[in-house]
Amino acid sequence: MDLIVEAAFHAFEQGWSPVPILKGTKRPAHSDWTTTRYKTKNEIESAFKDSNLGVLLGDASNGLIDIDLDSPEAEVLADGFLPMTRMIHGRESSIRSHYWYRVEDWAVKVKPFYDPIEYAKMNSSKPYTKDRLVLLEIRGNGGQTLLPPSTHVSGEKYKWLGGWHSPSVVSYKEIEKQVRWLAAAALLARYWPGEGKRHAASMALSGGLLKSGDEELTQDAEAFVASVALAAQDEEGMDRQQDVETSRKMIKAGKKVRGWPSLAKLMPKVVVMQAMNWLTPPEETNPGYSDGTMVRQSLKDYMVGEIDPPAMMVKDLLYEGKVHWFQGEPGGGKTIFALWLSGLCIQNGYRVMMIDEESGPNMTGERMAGLKLDPDLVESNFFYYPFSSVNVMDPDHRQSFNEALKESTPNIIIFDSVSDILSQAGLKENDNDDINSLIKHFVDPLRTQNVSTFFIDHMTKSNLEGGWARGAGSKKSKADLAWTFTATKAFDRETMGRVSVKRAKDRLGRMPLTQLYRMGGDGQGGIVIEATQVSKEVVSVEDEYAQRIVDYLREHAKTEDESLKTKEIVTQVSGDTNSLYKAINWLQDNLAETPIEMVTRGKTRLWFYAGELEIDFEWANTKDKG
Repeated sequence: MDLIVEAAFHAFEQGWSPVPILKGTKRPAHSDWTTTRYKTKNEIESAFKDSNLGVLLGDASNGLIDIDLDSPEAEVLADGFLPMTRMIHGRESSIRSHYWYRVEDWAVKVKPFYDPIEYAKMNSSKPYTKDRLVLLEIRGNGGQTLLPPSTHVSGEKYKWLGGWHSPSVVSYKEIEKQVRWLAAAALLARYWPGEGKRHAASMALSGGLLKSGDEELTQDAEAFVASVALAAQDEEGMDRQQDVETSRKMIKAGKKVRGWPSLAKLMPKVVVMQAMNWLTPPEETNPGYSDGTMVRQSLKDYMVGEIDPPAMMVKDLLYEGKVHWFQGEPGGGKTIFALWLSGLCIQNGYRVMMIDEESGPNMTGERMAGLKLDPDLVESNFFYYPFSSVNVMDPDHRQSFNEALKESTPNIIIFDSVSDILSQAGLKENDNDDINSLIKHFVDPLRTQNVSTFFIDHMTKSNLEGGWARGAGSKKSKADLAWTFTATKAFDRETMGRVSVKRAKDRLGRMPLTQLYRMGGDGQGGIVIEATQVSKEVVSVEDEYAQRIVDYLREHAKTEDESLKTKEIVTQVSGDTNSLYKAINWLQDNLAETPIEMVTRGKTRLWFYAGELEIDFEWANTKDKG
């Protein structure tokens, strides 16, 4: 009997659904392969002559799943992480690349585990290595896998390791956790640093695992670290277990140990973050609500030890694990800017959750398409919840929110807008106590889990000029970082404008005062946002006066407390008065909300220079500089 037909009979007898596959490919022989079920041996014999053999996965085959190991690192590490099973097969060159199980709780979907660096290249249209893209995947509903004695597209034969056996029976919860750990170990092994940095990496990984909060992961830390090091061909791989023991003793003695931030200095940060996400089970994600227990925290190690600078999700704009407030006039482009920031976050390997009570999926999808964000990357790393009307202070609503957290395991949550979140919770945005309640009972628990929050706050121009009129001061006092967003030059779908992002508060003191961006439509459906600065070629007397005014403010008006009145500037900067006023008007129109500040108080206009961003006046002729 034909060997393929015989194997198809065997699969059928096991209660599985065989699929005929075109020889020389991985493609099913017919388009309705996901729904076709063979009922007799005669049907199978007719369908599988002169073909390869595949098997439908998941529910169609009584919960049969395949752990497909697509990388050498995963294949080397598999036996140390996956449950024991005797049903293993692969090609002649990688005989242990498919581990088979039957799950008791079905409805298992295909779930790939990507190398984040190769994935980012693929989604930015940069050259990437296809063979390195997927580390491994859980293959279930919606998928099929070739079985021996089929032939791979390369010409190699598929073979069973030790013969065809029945798969081990496991729960999905068990296998999914172990696969995630395997993926994390394979990824870390792939990017394990070279000689001279391996001990430091081992100590940092040890500390990260021991402080993970996962009891099983903590107990297995020695084996995990040694496995990663050995798979990376670290010559001292087995000795790395001693690094875990050293870290255990240091923690027990109350000493500070290295952890994930230190490891991120030794290998790509996105790799470390992805490994952390895989190692921390989503179902154990805790929103962090305090039970009121007080525990003393020693500060000695923070004073005398190595202190890592605050991590930024997006350079000069977003911190990891902090509270961000983003205020500006309604309709000024804040939400589009926030979506642009989301795109930068997901491209950097972060996961973004957005609670949208303002725009809806049509507008949001259109904007993200205009920003040219990759749909697949958005699907995997951007978790969008429109018009949920969630009351974050209500226990039932909070439970629903916690379930969404488990689904998305975000690094940052965007709320558009804060007024909707407050009103849905029955809180008043002009009341300090209500703002404090939102932060203490909802935001702070997220912050303890290193989840950033980003509140979009629509404020009128009069409120913006008054600082923080709405929310009584608690919005600003409770934020770690607050920005004021202003459109300094109008824009729409067809034209480019300019916006400024001005620092209103920075608790950590690492952000620039003001940043300028070109922003608007490119006329072809696209949205452009890019950092810029105001520049002007000096071609007239007024332009030359503008440069003199800028130079004078830099020297004489450093802060708002040292500001100068318009009349003082005209008096001190010599020249034609009319030309000076024209120059001041140009500065007012073009440099609003930049380091050259103009503040109106009554009928008096006050100017000061706050530094950091240079205003670039390009001189038409070098001799004019004198």
